[in-house]
Amino acid sequence: MNKSKSSLFEPFASLLLGLTSVIEGIRLIINSDQQNVYQALGPGGYILLVGLALMICSLVYAYFSWVRNPSTVVNKPVANRGQKSQIFKVILAMILYIT
Repeated sequence: MNKSKSSLFEPFASLLLGLTSVIEGIRLIINSDQQNVYQALGPGGYILLVGLALMICSLVYAYFSWVRNPSTVVNKPVANRGQKSQIFKVILAMILYIT
């Protein structure tokens, strides 16, 4: 089986971002301003739902990338240095956007 670390980096990085979103959403729900009218799908609820969806998708993607049949795996070229730096920039932008 193709169980390389590089194939599992993407789902676990997005799982970490989803977990961060869930924690931030819960924090916004718990520490909501009592003087304002609370909306059912306010910023805390929305971030919580998006984080949960991201975590579920990450787990499904990690499962299928870990358990897939090696005969169906297509050899893909490894990302070059520019593509890797672009991925890290996007991840950094997502982290800065969440916080």
